[in-house]
Parts: sequence; structure tokens; C-alpha cells
Amino acid sequence: MIVASAPGFSNSATTISLAPGMSVPTKQWLYLGQIAESVTVRVPGTARALPAAPPQRIRVGGMVQAARLINKIDPEYPQSARDQGIGGSVLIQAVIGKSGNILDARVLGDPPSPDFASAALAAVRTWQYEPTRLNGEPVEVLTTISVNFSLN
Repeated sequence: MIVASAPGFSNSATTISLAPGMSVPTKQWLYLGQIAESVTVRVPGTARALPAAPPQRIRVGGMVQAARLINKIDPEYPQSARDQGIGGSVLIQAVIGKSGNILDARVLGDPPSPDFASAALAAVRTWQYEPTRLNGEPVEVLTTISVNFSLN
């Protein structure tokens, strides 16, 4: 198996079978990697929240400049969840466009409450990034955002 990697890109793997003494030219295509964000929304109350997911690190190098969050509005804690004394996390996958706007956002998995999902999506869709650049040109990139709702 041949694995190609470079900072800022996803790994690429190819399996090749060779007999002794054989050589085969091969090309490996590398695709831009993903980035990740995390936000925690806290309000006073009795906590029964799930533990927050740890932030993920991104590696960037070479001719890739990672997206950078430049304007963020925190989600509103849903009143229905406050009244029930619940907290939880919502995982969102989004596309950051060439202009730095969120082009598409969707919830991954099952959120602890539909109200959490709605609040998280409404906020994340307003976020603005300095876009990812590849060789100086803006490109679209996939990001994963963890929104944690916590009662203090």
C-alpha cells in the first residue's frame, strides 16, 4: 500500500501488487482536508448535560492557508431545554464557500433535542470565515462544528 500525505490535505492510499524487480509509475491525488470549530453555550441552571467533545486540531502547511473564523454569533439556548434542565451537543457539517460564507449546513447524527439543532443551525449559518486558500486562490472546504449547550 502506498500512502501519500501533505499538511493541509487528506491522506491518499493506493494498493499495488508488485513482483520482485518490478516498478510501476503511480500518481496520488491529494484533496483538501477538513477543519473543525467548537462553541459552548452556557446558561445558569441545573446541569444534566452531556460532556463536551474535545476540539480538533488541524494541520496546515505548504500552499494551503486554512479558513479562519472572523465573525461568530453564539446560538441562543432554547427555552424549552432550559425549562427541562437539559443540555447536549449538536454536531454540524458545513461547507465554507470561496467568499467565506456558510453555503450548506446540516446536523450530523441525532441531536439531544430538535430545538438544539434549530438554534445551532440558525447561528452557524450566520458565521463568516476568511476562506481557505489553495495556492493563493479561495476554495470551498468542508468543516465540522460542535455546538455544546450547557447549564451551569
